[in-house]
Amino acid sequence: MPSKYGSYKTVWERHKKWSTKGVWKNIMNSLVSRGYNSGLINIDDLSVDSSTVASKKEGGRKQALIDGHKSMKGSKIQAAVTPRSLPIVTGLGPGNEGA
Repeated sequence: MPSKYGSYKTVWERHKKWSTKGVWKNIMNSLVSRGYNSGLINIDDLSVDSSTVASKKEGGRKQALIDGHKSMKGSKIQAAVTPRSLPIVTGLGPGNEGA
């Protein structure tokens, strides 16, 4: 991380605090609302994609996942994006969840 952002620990703690307080979600919701209201975002133009991430550690919350012909444990990351690949909605769920 560039030193101009300060200590990595401070940045990580601030990111965690803002995530817990919903700051990132509020920013995203505000940007999406502005895009819809100004006509810059049209729901007919959105694309949805998902990716799976295998669980590497033992313990913790793992979900069974069938991805293609593979069976693994992990999480699924989903996103709806504009034609310019700008994210509108992102989500994280158990690997066995449908897109």
